[in-house]
Amino acid sequence: PPPGTLTVYYSESALPLDSNFFVCGWNQYGDLSKAEIFTAANYSPNTHITGGLFYFVNAHDGSGGTSTVEFNVWDATGGLPNNILGTKTVLLSDIEYDTDNGYLTQVLFDSPVPVSGDVFFGFTMNLSAGDSLGVVSNTIGDSNPGTAYERWSDGTWYDMNTAWGGFNVSMFMSPYFTDQPPTASFTANPTSGCYGLTVNFDASASTNVFDYYWDFDGDD
Repeated sequence: PPPGTLTVYYSESALPLDSNFFVCGWNQYGDLSKAEIFTAANYSPNTHITGGLFYFVNAHDGSGGTSTVEFNVWDATGGLPNNILGTKTVLLSDIEYDTDNGYLTQVLFDSPVPVSGDVFFGFTMNLSAGDSLGVVSNTIGDSNPGTAYERWSDGTWYDMNTAWGGFNVSMFMSPYFTDQPPTASFTANPTSGCYGLTVNFDASASTNVFDYYWDFDGDD
């Protein structure tokens, strides 16, 4: 998590404050993406991102199940998020389930994303009217300089300190860095015998594994 005191910042469309609009999230300005910068010096000697953990609040899918959130790793060409290195799409309704039940949202990429140099980690919102999504940050001034960035409705990226005038924060977006991407390794015992033989499989030698999926009938 980011250093300091965690909080949520709302953006105002009119008084009273609209609790469905967030500085760090979906708001009345139509912001498209939010991201955090991670410098090579901070994550060295790691070489891959396998996923990450996000602290969302007040997620709501008002679209009937069609709204999605794309979780991305971007390179830092030009000092701003540029080329997408890895992506994973999640239904907003799944994130809503997490926030309704007090869970953080874990996102795992289908394969480890190789990284080098400075990178950005965050999400793009494919939302519509009636949807809601915010992300927790630390308190203004806890991060100096701030590490938060956003992409406006016109597609232009800005650091959020500039965009919001003194908004030096870090958002709760924690990538899983590793220098050992997941590797499957398993043994079988015994390896030969007659029909009906019981075979024990052991994949405990695998590295950085989140879950196991076995396929024995060759239909994959």
